[in-house]
Amino acid sequence: MSDRLKQVNLTLESVVKVDVMLRDVWDIPAMEEVFRRRFKGQYPARKTISTEFAHKGGANGLKVQIDGIAYRKDKA
Repeated sequence: MSDRLKQVNLTLESVVKVDVMLRDVWDIPAMEEVFRRRFKGQYPARKTISTEFAHKGGANGLKVQIDGIAYRKDKA
C-alpha cells in the first residue's frame, strides 16, 4: 500500500479507511501488529472481516486482502 500511495504522492498518513479481509480470523493479532508498526499510532478507521476467497489458490492461496481509501486535501 505504501508503494502505491507514493505513486500518487501520498503516504500512509493519508489513509482514512481500511477494510481488511482475512481467511483466518486467528491472523488478527498479526495484522494488528503490522498496523501498529506501519501506522505509528495514526490509525485509519478499520473494518476486519473473515471470508473464504474464491480463487484457484486453495489452502496456499490468498490469505488477506486490504482495501484502503486515502484522502488528499487539494490546495485552493
